[in-house]
Parts: sequence; structure tokens; C-alpha cells
Amino acid sequence: MFYRVIWLLAFLLCNLLFRLQVRGREHLPRQGPFLLVANHSSYLDPIVIAVSLWRPINFLGHDGLFRIPVLRTILPWLHTMPVRRGEGDVGAIRRSLHILRRGEPLLIFPEGTRSPDGRLRPARPGAAALALRTGVPVVPVGVVGAGRVLPVGGPFRLAKIQVRFGPALDLKTSAAEPSTATLQMMAAISQLLPSELRSLLDP
Repeated sequence: MFYRVIWLLAFLLCNLLFRLQVRGREHLPRQGPFLLVANHSSYLDPIVIAVSLWRPINFLGHDGLFRIPVLRTILPWLHTMPVRRGEGDVGAIRRSLHILRRGEPLLIFPEGTRSPDGRLRPARPGAAALALRTGVPVVPVGVVGAGRVLPVGGPFRLAKIQVRFGPALDLKTSAAEPSTATLQMMAAISQLLPSELRSLLDP
């Protein structure tokens, strides 16, 4: 109930302030588990992605957020789990597997942190490894504009935001190793972004 109330408020605000545009909803599975993998340039990314889906989704959030008393209480109500950045977090992996086996969607930012200049950066292998282990569809997501609205270390400003969903990937049949699957996954995200945001991964 709390998630739905916050979702509705966020939906209204995102459409009012950012004139949120969503493309590619037809690529989202209507039922069953799947992974959403997205570029990450702003704290707004998980919010605008969440309000672009009609189904509730689950998130992984930096464990530092859970050290803030108010957020430690609120974030679990918003389907957010803590994860330790830069190391193998066995607990987060287990919780992620449990969510997917429960038949629910999970959002992961493969870059692991926000990009300071908004450009797509190399990914960590965790999301691809999770996809290979579970065999769930992987839906690439490109968020355009959130890095202009609320950039890393920059002021808030009003601008349009667009969320683009690409065709689902079946990494289990197209890749045997997490490294190969990661490259395929990031290439799919890159194709959803304007050239200036994907240049770090282009030849």
C-alpha cells in the first residue's frame, strides 16, 4: 500500500515537472520475473523507471543509504534492498535470487554507481551473472535527461526526461560467461542512449 501511494505521487510529479516520456513498454513482460538493467547518472533514475512500469519493482540500493535512520525505515517499504558496493555481497545476491524466484521484477544499475558526466561506463558482472544463473529475461533501459535534472554534484534544474525500454535479452542462450553477457547487456543499453552518452563504450 505504501509503495502504491508513493508511486502515484512520484508519477504525478515526474509527469508535471519533467514531462516524462516512456517508450518501449511493449517490451516489458506482463507477468513473471525479469531483470531491468539501466544506465545510472542521477538519483532520479530509479524513480523515473519505477513510475514507467505499472507493476511494482524491486531495487538494490547502496548500503550507505540504510545508515540514515529515516531511509533505513522507508526504503524497505519501497522494495529496496541494501548492497555493499565494490565487493561480493552474498546477502544481496541471495535476496535478489529470492525476488526473481518469487516471480517479481528487479532493477539493477550494472555500472554500480552514478556516472559523474552522464556517459555510460563499464559494468560490473553481477547483473549478468544473476541473469545467467536464473535464466530470466533481461530488459535494457535507457534513461535520458535525468543527469541534466539532477547531475552528480550539480544543482537541480527542470528538463525533460525520457525512459526507453529495449527488447528483452535472453542471455542464457546467447552467452556462456558473465563477461560476454555483460558486454551484450551494456551494448543493448548503449543503443537506447544518444551518442554523447554512450561514447565511452563505443570503439
